[in-house]
Amino acid sequence: MDKFEFKNKFLKSLINEYSEIDNNFIDFEKQINEFLDFLNNDKIFPSIFKDPTISRDEYMYIFNTDFEKANKIFRDEVSYDFFYVIFITAFKFKQYLELISNGLNSKNFFPYFPTLRALLENCAICYLTIHKSKPFLLEMNKNSKNFNEYHKSYQKFERIITNFTEGTKNGLLKESHGDKRNIFSILDSIDYVGENKIKYFKKHYNILSDLSHPGYVSNSYFMFGEPYEENFEKNIIRKDGEKVFLYKLKNTIYSKNFDQGLDKVKQVEYFKLITKCLFNCRDLFIDSFNIVSKNDVLICNDKKMNFIMNSNPELQKFMVNNLDEINNNFAKTFNRNKEKLNENLNKKLKKEVFDKIKSKFESEN
Repeated sequence: MDKFEFKNKFLKSLINEYSEIDNNFIDFEKQINEFLDFLNNDKIFPSIFKDPTISRDEYMYIFNTDFEKANKIFRDEVSYDFFYVIFITAFKFKQYLELISNGLNSKNFFPYFPTLRALLENCAICYLTIHKSKPFLLEMNKNSKNFNEYHKSYQKFERIITNFTEGTKNGLLKESHGDKRNIFSILDSIDYVGENKIKYFKKHYNILSDLSHPGYVSNSYFMFGEPYEENFEKNIIRKDGEKVFLYKLKNTIYSKNFDQGLDKVKQVEYFKLITKCLFNCRDLFIDSFNIVSKNDVLICNDKKMNFIMNSNPELQKFMVNNLDEINNNFAKTFNRNKEKLNENLNKKLKKEVFDKIKSKFESEN
């Protein structure tokens, strides 16, 4: 979808009728189109987004023969992983937004609430991932001249990004990965946004959940008629100064002629809920994008390591000729269960691997 056009005459009349709807909602068509222009930017949504990752064997060969080139390749892979979070969220956002926009031109919002709920979940997970991984990316850049510290920070960064890219609750997929790969908790991400960015985010999410699941709230969407109370205000749910919605109505259901039972005030409340959630998701995404776009990954440039790796052609030749054995040793050291090993054990294993290689090299020369 390149442009959204608001064609719902019924809702337009309601917007004009209820003065309590502020300009943020009256102007929502323009805001949606401005955000679509933002999403269609090539920097956010390139036509091709190619993964620069190469095989482990190929990388280890380059690492042992051209250390500086290996560091550049590594930097490119980290940059790709960081931006992937933005790219895939933008891709989903466009799909969801197209469907929800169609819903705004319908008198019946009900089928679109689960889609809006899914959009909130994806934007919250994106926001959490970017904000949780950013400190470790900054640590990497801070230690760009220290190979060991740079890669320690990367391991922490990688764990968070991997939870986003490969996290799953599917038992078979977890087994195929050989480790946990747990996806971030949806509720944790919703709470994180509510605590750090948008005050009523969790409240809106809970309403959408109730509208998506079987129960009184989703049932009441189809219930119309006069309020039980003569005093209209008693039928409005309020909490923490926020008016959420109206649903204490008599159970009159118009199953065939849906328009006959539409309650104007109720439709305005649903419209406000939808637009608020859309704008909140937009703000979360833009915040996440700005972090990624303003924090480039620096290349590791440890001069001591450069000297060690590049100053001994015979050592390089030996490492290339024994690449399989070296890879096997590295695999044992950096296996997928490395998070279970404490830092001291990792250091010991790495030293044993290096000592073994060094001893074999010295014995053959």
